[in-house]
Amino acid sequence: MSYVMLELSEKTKVAQGSEREVHIVPGDKNLLVKVDLSYKPDEIHFFNKFFNSYFSSHNRLSKREIKEDMRARSNARSIGLASPIVPTRGLIQTSRGMGLLVDRIGPKTGGLAPTLSKLRQEKKITPKTLKQLNVFAKSVFELGVIIDDLQPENILWNKATNTFLIADGFGDKNFIKLKTYISYFRNRNQNKKFNKIAGKLSLKWQPKEQRFSF
Repeated sequence: MSYVMLELSEKTKVAQGSEREVHIVPGDKNLLVKVDLSYKPDEIHFFNKFFNSYFSSHNRLSKREIKEDMRARSNARSIGLASPIVPTRGLIQTSRGMGLLVDRIGPKTGGLAPTLSKLRQEKKITPKTLKQLNVFAKSVFELGVIIDDLQPENILWNKATNTFLIADGFGDKNFIKLKTYISYFRNRNQNKKFNKIAGKLSLKWQPKEQRFSF
């Protein structure tokens, strides 16, 4: 069995958040890899590198997102709805620590899909996109998806399929998983977050109907 490690550099980096950076996978323009900013290779010898890759909190976000993605897709198959999560493809070792492989959402020629925040800046939130935003919201509630960091910057517009997808910040970050198992806490939390998004987008959020409106 061959050992594979992705070599990442500033040339492969396409985005960066507060805790992770995103790279295009060398040799595969259809995949991205998310790695933790906290990785420090000079301070990690072989044993610690192995330990941190699989057991430490360094990859807690990636592990949480994989788990939530799998849970959402399982629910989606039973209900007959499409998952609102950008598909995850597992963990892989990189030159910057263990990374999470995800599908690249964007034009076939390359690049990244615009965020909901970008659509707002460019005044491209139309009745058509609002309808699809409500489809996204519906799938979040009906599939019981937990998005602890629900922000316009984390929601992508997939022009090819006319759908919105959450790319980051999903999964229950709390030690006691009340939102995972109790719909009341989950729905209350998501209603608050969707209401905040509505304010940022100059929209209205209707909690009873669980949808946006102009």
